[in-house]
Amino acid sequence: MKSNKSIFIIFFLVLLVSTVGFTEEQVITPQELEGKTLPQIYMMRNEIFAQRGRPFKTYELNNYFRSQDWYQIGVNEDGTV
Repeated sequence: MKSNKSIFIIFFLVLLVSTVGFTEEQVITPQELEGKTLPQIYMMRNEIFAQRGRPFKTYELNNYFRSQDWYQIGVNEDGTV
């Protein structure tokens, strides 16, 4: 039961953080989180940001997402990243 409660809490934290500031929501279901480790959930969360062109400051995230063919860093209207 404690495991389910932890997954439930993590689910809502991931959902909250992943959708703040975006007009399009990407819902992550509890079934998608079930059996995932915290590092896997961390990458799932950041993939949502990467899909929207977010640049990453950490070496791990920057290196991983730059290796993905689909990843493009977004540029604001004023030309800044």
